[in-house]
Amino acid sequence: MLRKLVTVVQVATAGAFVVFIVMLFRTPAAVTLPDMPPSSAPDGQQSVPVEMAAAIYSGRCASCHGAAGEGVYAPSLAGSASTGRYPDPGEQVRIVLEGKGRMRAYGGEINPEQAEAVIAYVRSLPDP
Repeated sequence: MLRKLVTVVQVATAGAFVVFIVMLFRTPAAVTLPDMPPSSAPDGQQSVPVEMAAAIYSGRCASCHGAAGEGVYAPSLAGSASTGRYPDPGEQVRIVLEGKGRMRAYGGEINPEQAEAVIAYVRSLPDP
């Protein structure tokens, strides 16, 4: 009886491990972005609303970086974690668009203005 119980526990543990590995490396589902509103920026640059930046972050970043930027499978990005690691927000934008290390590139999915808005959003999050 004990041998059967040990076998069941081993099989359940192996199954849970496989599910964990699959979830760790899965690609988040694509999120459809709303159309950008006409620019209201005085210099003619496209302005991205905070709500859209939050939606992009939620759909593409939160699964790894956490809903509040606290870090889950990837580093924390909230507030001083971003500003301390990346004093120049342009470097963060480049990483979002081109990828770095295990971070995949999102340049084919969002434009530079959207990436800038997401970085501004992340940098505005309170420290966890």
